[in-house]
Amino acid sequence: MGSELEGVRDSLVVFVDRMRSRLRPAVRGKRVIAFHDVKDPARFRDKVEWLKARYEIVSLEELFLRAVGARTQLALTFDDGFVCWHEAIGPILERLGLPAVFFVCSGFVGLQGERAERFRKERLRRRGEIVPLTKNQLTDLAQHPLFEIGSHTVNHVDVGKVRDEKVLEEEVLGDRQRLEDWTGRRVRWFAYPFGRTQRLHPSLRRWLDRASFEAAFTLVPGFLNRGDDPFLTGRDSLDVRKSNRLFSARLNGAYDQLYLMKERLRASMGA
Repeated sequence: MGSELEGVRDSLVVFVDRMRSRLRPAVRGKRVIAFHDVKDPARFRDKVEWLKARYEIVSLEELFLRAVGARTQLALTFDDGFVCWHEAIGPILERLGLPAVFFVCSGFVGLQGERAERFRKERLRRRGEIVPLTKNQLTDLAQHPLFEIGSHTVNHVDVGKVRDEKVLEEEVLGDRQRLEDWTGRRVRWFAYPFGRTQRLHPSLRRWLDRASFEAAFTLVPGFLNRGDDPFLTGRDSLDVRKSNRLFSARLNGAYDQLYLMKERLRASMGA
């Protein structure tokens, strides 16, 4: 049932984009893409080659600093901390000369066997087999000039539900400190696990400031506009198995308002 609803949603997004294109040209702007683990590296390569040919792919720092050019600017990010980043994704991005930020849960790094499986089920809430990065692989990624490591909390906690200040401190400051100690690199960016920002603890922003993050990222799709709160920067969570037509529609903003309508409906239903 879930896949059927997803298919209906995707078809609606493409339809909205098609109707919009008849009324006005596509909007040029700035957006951030979020990926997670990638099961099919060849398909990922094809997808980022397609993106590179049609968009200007820049680092997160450039995205915030540069003016919008002739093409929409995109920054690539990845969430959680999977071994495929080191074994497949990093080499593909390197060959194509594409920068990326990898948001890592330090509590996931190096886990094996039952502990890794428990983290997958209880923390990431993901299905299927997944393998976390090792510390050495994380450090290797961090040393590459095209890549940066970002923070994603220690244990992939839903910070919208945390009310304990000590837990927030450990999950935010603790994760950043671990990642910096392991990699020897400054960690500048933070991504909210699960991507939703409703009912955030009022102290969370203070902990993000104290950790000296420059920006924090949701999974709420949207363009990055001058004057927006950098600590609520949106991202498009995309799946490389989806069609190029859907990618194009999403990056034109066709899903943005539909997403907000969906979230308002969930809120009204108490979800």
